Amino acid sequence: MPVVRMPDGAQVRFPDDMPAEQIRSLIASKFPEVVPQAAPSGPEGQVSQDLRSELSGMTQRLPEQENQWERATILPIAKNAATGALAPAVPGLLVGAAESGAQAITAPYRAYTGDLQVTDADGNITPDAIGEGLNAALWMSPASPASRLAGATKTVTRPKPEGVQVAEAAQRLGVDMPRAATSDRVAIQQVGKTLTNVPVGGTPLRKASETAISQLDDAALRVQQGYGSGSVASAGSAAREGITTHAKEAIPGKVGTRYDAVDKLVAPNVVTPLSETARVAGDILARRENAKIAGNSAAVRLVRRAIEEKDGLNYEGIKNLRTAIGEFVDDPAKIAASGMSAKEIKSIYGALTDDLRNAVQRSGGDEALAAFEKANTFAAKKFAERSDLQKILGKQTSDEGLFSKIEAMAGSTSRADQSGLMKVRGAVGKEAWDEISSAVISKMGRDADGKFSPDRFLTSYGKMSKTGKHMLFRTTGKNDLAASLDDLATVSRRFKQLNQFANPSGTAQSALTGAGAYAAVAAPMTTLGSIAGSRVLSSVLAKPVAARKLANWAKAYEQAVVNPSVKTSALLKARAEVLGIELAAEAGTPALAKQITQAISGVRSVPAQPEQGNERREENQPAGPEGQMNRPEWL
Repeated sequence: MPVVRMPDGAQVRFPDDMPAEQIRSLIASKFPEVVPQAAPSGPEGQVSQDLRSELSGMTQRLPEQENQWERATILPIAKNAATGALAPAVPGLLVGAAESGAQAITAPYRAYTGDLQVTDADGNITPDAIGEGLNAALWMSPASPASRLAGATKTVTRPKPEGVQVAEAAQRLGVDMPRAATSDRVAIQQVGKTLTNVPVGGTPLRKASETAISQLDDAALRVQQGYGSGSVASAGSAAREGITTHAKEAIPGKVGTRYDAVDKLVAPNVVTPLSETARVAGDILARRENAKIAGNSAAVRLVRRAIEEKDGLNYEGIKNLRTAIGEFVDDPAKIAASGMSAKEIKSIYGALTDDLRNAVQRSGGDEALAAFEKANTFAAKKFAERSDLQKILGKQTSDEGLFSKIEAMAGSTSRADQSGLMKVRGAVGKEAWDEISSAVISKMGRDADGKFSPDRFLTSYGKMSKTGKHMLFRTTGKNDLAASLDDLATVSRRFKQLNQFANPSGTAQSALTGAGAYAAVAAPMTTLGSIAGSRVLSSVLAKPVAARKLANWAKAYEQAVVNPSVKTSALLKARAEVLGIELAAEAGTPALAKQITQAISGVRSVPAQPEQGNERREENQPAGPEGQMNRPEWL
């Protein structure tokens, strides 16, 4: 296809079979100010003629120049066929792919404007349309390699390291985490555990851990108070009131609204005999007579006048009678007080429902009957829900017992009941539900005396199902508090080890208090512990900025051990200079920073196990065996 550069600099491709004269005509119509239709006489006419000549030359020269260069299919070069010269060029494969993609994208528009002939005169699909369709399918099919070329590059976001997530969660909660707890390096975590068992030396890290746990306790309390009072008794009472009101008022009200829609569709003056009710009443009396049961049926007595009415009752009368009978059906205590048979009253209620259906059909037709059946279906569903709620309430369940049931529904054990939890949520208002949520939080992480523990919180929170957490904490518009609970769980995972920091066991860890015994945990920390002393090291681990310098030095130390080289030695020395200044300042001897730096700038050999008699060596007491480094006097 010939390529012609327009007067405005753009290059346009024209069909191979388009005559040059037609191309010039099209260009002239597009740029009349450059190529006038009629050239005036004189010098101006000569200029216009010159422009037309140049335009004619463009349509002749450019295709020739284009054809002189042969573009490589894959390599980004082109070769001049006449001279053999090479020049940079876009590979032919990419040019073809770009043209193919552009055609696929513009095909619908070109078909709309008529540039792409879709059908011929006989209404058949043209070959050009078939080709364009196949090309579009190549680019748009998900299975096509071309679609993957055209697709946008997906950015893969790597998850943040666990330590970073913990630090960010702690910051949102207002908790100052010791660096030993947020570090992802096992060496720092293990040495932190070890140091807390050292008398005096481990005090800074222990205090920092205790402070962090106290702050976490405060954060949990703030979330609890954001929902409510945290009282279990108040939560149970609020749940009982909400469920009772919903069962006695809300559900009947919603059901009544559905039947009110039926009322508008029936004629009020049409009466219907209570044939089905009369039949059921007769069966009840016959059974009683056959069994020689003394006395009349109290259930039949309630409807006797209605079934004896010759012409029957209108729709409203049958509806009200069924409602009156339904009050007994819904209240077992009322049935018992009346002395009637529960089975007989329920049979009468069912018969009245059938007669009411006949009344609707007679007085309102098919439209009214359809509305009636929908109302019955809705009523059955709601009354089943009411029955489930009444089972949750129980007959003699205390407020605390009711709360315990709801709390268990949100769990993941055999007592979990997500359907029941949703029904309770639908019955209880926002404020009452928040009170329940607050009471649940108040129990998480605390013992019988109310003492908070990250371990206990994490265990309690982990036992709740995903649906339970959502229903309890994210259905009243307090998602910010729910997010804080997630943060509490994130931080508590690391606070498991803080409990060890704040409350060291003594026996297992105390065997590692000797400088040489640190090697059983982490070699770089062994060297540092033998030089700086446990108190200084513990203080550094309790401070995020200082602990970061320590972590960088430990990493460089490990690299120097695993891959000894000039580069790793230089890196260790640089990290040691930074850490040396920090250790000297922490020890209260800034002037000795250079001496400390020299002591930690190289890899040292430390025995993996403490020698006999050194397990309980006091801090600042020199290590005995030869080859193990003695702690300098300044520490």
